[in-house]
Amino acid sequence: METSHGQQVLQGGQPFSAVIIIHSKQGAAMHLKYSLYKTLLLLGVLALLWGCAAPTGKIGKTVGQDHILPPPMVAQQSDVPLEWQTNDMKVVYEIVKNGGSFTVSGTLHIKTNIYRSFPLVERLDFYIHFLDENGVVLSTHEISPNLGYLRKYSDTLPLVNIPPAPQGSTSFAFSYWGIFRGSGIKNENSGDWEVYFNPFVENGAL
Repeated sequence: METSHGQQVLQGGQPFSAVIIIHSKQGAAMHLKYSLYKTLLLLGVLALLWGCAAPTGKIGKTVGQDHILPPPMVAQQSDVPLEWQTNDMKVVYEIVKNGGSFTVSGTLHIKTNIYRSFPLVERLDFYIHFLDENGVVLSTHEISPNLGYLRKYSDTLPLVNIPPAPQGSTSFAFSYWGIFRGSGIKNENSGDWEVYFNPFVENGAL
């Protein structure tokens, strides 16, 4: 059907050109949604792969002698609270021996200067690396405290999901990486503070 000006009209009175425009807009919107979906899916897959690969990527690495736990002078003790600390935090831990293996439990204590100045945590990844007699990593496990995103945190945090040491492990080491943020409240710190500790020997040197 045509109008007096020659414009083609579909049954129901809607111009044919308008239908084409509507369909084109719908198609563009669908394409945009599909592209966004693919992008989000790719980011999700990459995040998953990173999460899976990061711990296993440490297997076979060597830990510096000064960072191997427990220290040699207390290696034969059991059920005695021990301490390990860096400039950022301290871990109070216990070792319980069980036959040829052992288990570790502990709490993480954030240093006062960080806790007071940066009361929000954006991220904290904390790992335990079980080592053989030569300080070589046999297995790596994330034991991070349960923290939310940009939430206030306690200065004392329990380490979680620590598995028993694998066969052949005689010691262990810790590593971590994280970001703490200021509250953003007027007259208070609004910046961020990055923390990290790397116990591994790189290219023959720490």
